[in-house]
Amino acid sequence: QLPLMERASDRAIYTLMWCGLMDGDLNRVLRAAAMTPRPFLQDSNVAQAKDVLIGQAYSRAGKQNLAQQHFRKAELVVRERMQLKPGEQTDHLRIAHAVSALGRKAEAAREIATVEAAWREEMTFGRSRLLAVTYGAIGDAERAAPYIERALNGSPVVTDHTLLLDPRWDALRGQPAFDAIL
Repeated sequence: QLPLMERASDRAIYTLMWCGLMDGDLNRVLRAAAMTPRPFLQDSNVAQAKDVLIGQAYSRAGKQNLAQQHFRKAELVVRERMQLKPGEQTDHLRIAHAVSALGRKAEAAREIATVEAAWREEMTFGRSRLLAVTYGAIGDAERAAPYIERALNGSPVVTDHTLLLDPRWDALRGQPAFDAIL
């Protein structure tokens, strides 16, 4: 129902893709992704490699080879971005998400640890949310739990409802620390 000019905004496309993920609708995610040629979606609320979302959708649909291709693309997009914006700490979290999905858990943990150490003394709500989602992506419920609790219901990304539906939390399901929050 958005006006035509707003439908192609990065936030609108991200939201359409994210809703498709929560619905488990691969085609909805792919249709939304096709609305832009940009490989990185970014505005004041959204900053994500488009292929991470596509990879998650394929993974949820049981198409692991296609998922892996998109996670590799996402890694390349973020690494290119890191060269253009050195020192952007959140890009390390984006790399962690992509490489974790590619099975490189130790590398993902190192990327997160670097950022977490830098942020520890100034842990804002937004940083807690980013760390919660990233630890969720790598499947570490023990490390994710305190950040989830801090960020819970403070944004549309980490709510009582999205914890149930969002595939970003799938790797935590069945782990006691996450299940206690649910």
